[in-house]
Amino acid sequence: MRMIDFQAIPNFAATDQSATVGSSASLLTALVTIHANTRFVRLSVDTDDVRLTVSGTTPTASLGRKVTVDSAIVLSEYEMRAAKLIRVTANATIQVQQYIN
Repeated sequence: MRMIDFQAIPNFAATDQSATVGSSASLLTALVTIHANTRFVRLSVDTDDVRLTVSGTTPTASLGRKVTVDSAIVLSEYEMRAAKLIRVTANATIQVQQYIN
């Protein structure tokens, strides 16, 4: 299935949230509140690039998946609960939307 064909159902019990990612690696769950019924999230980056890991590895400014400004990534339930983020050069603002399917 192509992502364009995917029809997500928002988690209406969870609010959209924004957070600042700084120079120390942080768990996504420490930056935003994840609702118990959420099965995946869409994380978008507004300002500065971030690095993301989901394996327990601590990201650095040069290690981890790079998520660039004006882009988004979808994380499964397991990935969002394990995700660690760090800014690349300057504090980064992220937006997180939660979905139930």
